[in-house]
Amino acid sequence: MIRKILLAVLVAGLMAGTQARADDGAEVLIVNGRGTLSLNSAATVSFQHYFHQKCPLIMAAHESGAWVKWFSGPDENCATGAVDYRRFIPAVLAACEGGWRYGECWIVAIGQKIVWDGRIKARKGRWTPRSSRQFSVALSGEGPNATSGVSPWEAIGMLNYHRGGKSADIVFKKHPVLGRCKGTLKVVSGAPSPYTVTCSKMGEMSGMLRFNPDGETGTGPGSAKDARHIDLTVLPHLDVPGGKKVAQRDANRPRS
Repeated sequence: MIRKILLAVLVAGLMAGTQARADDGAEVLIVNGRGTLSLNSAATVSFQHYFHQKCPLIMAAHESGAWVKWFSGPDENCATGAVDYRRFIPAVLAACEGGWRYGECWIVAIGQKIVWDGRIKARKGRWTPRSSRQFSVALSGEGPNATSGVSPWEAIGMLNYHRGGKSADIVFKKHPVLGRCKGTLKVVSGAPSPYTVTCSKMGEMSGMLRFNPDGETGTGPGSAKDARHIDLTVLPHLDVPGGKKVAQRDANRPRS
């Protein structure tokens, strides 16, 4: 673990010196993650969600592709370009490995740059959209933690628009902090639209979704009794199934 962190810090230093040269092939030098990373459907949604943050900082993935962990920061940090990504490396690796006794986690992205040396594939599964009315969603926020007081969380789910597109149901993967969650979205044409999510452990959360120009995807803040803040993000479909080029294309997609 210590050797891996030292390598990752070295990589972050190299990144800091090469960020201005986006096409110089610097990612080939990265030693954090190598080979083919095959993400399951839930990890794929979390991967997409990271690149839709306004200030993505760092992301790690378990070598099995079963999950990813990432950190984001305040918008103003990224706007000034004064982010020291190296200081987040130990924390994201620890959060990713999280006491598991098998396998390891490796750095996948630093800022908005993918640094995995190899292909990143998306496996189809429970959280993969299977029709034009289905969209992967991510619900994120900060809530109580027994040891640290407050910690960030992310729940993965699926949104299904009803015929006519005036409303939608949302179902989430069971979450250790939130429990079992489900929700609804009421679409208001041309305006922020109200959503409600009810979880067995966290209770009710509600907010307003601001749609992107496509009228189907978007993001919106909300509130809950036991959370500092929440955000619901409805993600666009991947253009092509699997492959590193897909991941990079989605990472470079303009964000509203």
